[in-house]
Amino acid sequence: MEKKIKTSTISSMGSGGTSNISTIASSSHQPTTGIYYYTTGNRKINVHKPPYTEEWSRCFQHGKIQLKILQQHALEGDLRSSKMRSIYWRLFLRILPLNKDEWLSIVERYRCEYQEMKIKHSRRPQDFNEGDPQSNNPLSLQENCPWREFFYNTELKEQIIKDVDRSFPEVPFFKNPETRQIMVNVLFIYAKEHPHIEYKQGMHEILGPLLFVLNYDQENFITLKEANVINSLNESDKKLLTYLNDPHFREHDVYQMFVGIMLLIESWYIYGDENLSKSDDENSSNSDGKES
Repeated sequence: MEKKIKTSTISSMGSGGTSNISTIASSSHQPTTGIYYYTTGNRKINVHKPPYTEEWSRCFQHGKIQLKILQQHALEGDLRSSKMRSIYWRLFLRILPLNKDEWLSIVERYRCEYQEMKIKHSRRPQDFNEGDPQSNNPLSLQENCPWREFFYNTELKEQIIKDVDRSFPEVPFFKNPETRQIMVNVLFIYAKEHPHIEYKQGMHEILGPLLFVLNYDQENFITLKEANVINSLNESDKKLLTYLNDPHFREHDVYQMFVGIMLLIESWYIYGDENLSKSDDENSSNSDGKES
């Protein structure tokens, strides 16, 4: 089933572009959040900036999550300096359901699935010991030759690396080798899992803001946890937040966020490819007509 999400909500969260990344970076040292709260009739009140635990309690701890209200906060820019933006992203992209009790199992499943994809697409030709030796060699022209895929993957990664190395040069975060490796891995796995789109130039600029926000949230949570700021939360919520903000799974989590974004905009890439193919066919036809 196609996921229907308001793109205006997504764009207001900072979905891409150098200016958006710069805005996020400039607010990364703010000690408080910027969310507003509403009373009956959507009248805005209480414009102070509450601490991390209060934001969590108001938005996620009591009853069903009010997605429409959170979307309104996002549209008005009230989430701009929140330290939970990666959670809001996952809610808006339908990665996380409105039932918070399901989050742990769903995130665990997504992480396992990504790890399996990563293993599948990291196999080398030498790992394929079975089959005809004539087909499993670098010079084979057979369609099922594992070396053909190896050479294609190498070329694909080179293209991705070239783009990733140019990502947001004014932001130090994107000069970090670990950041770049995560981006290369995610874009490569996405291309392999979505052959109808593959990798297109510019996708790194969509992934970048997502990874930046996820990293920002995780680093802030670790700092707050070490300072015992989250101790006022119940054990279940502390466990959930710790799991969601585990930096060891940063790559796994940002992959799901990127897939969620691409579900919204993949038609632009497919439509662009169709137009390009149509234009090439027309040019070829015109050229043949002139020659005849």
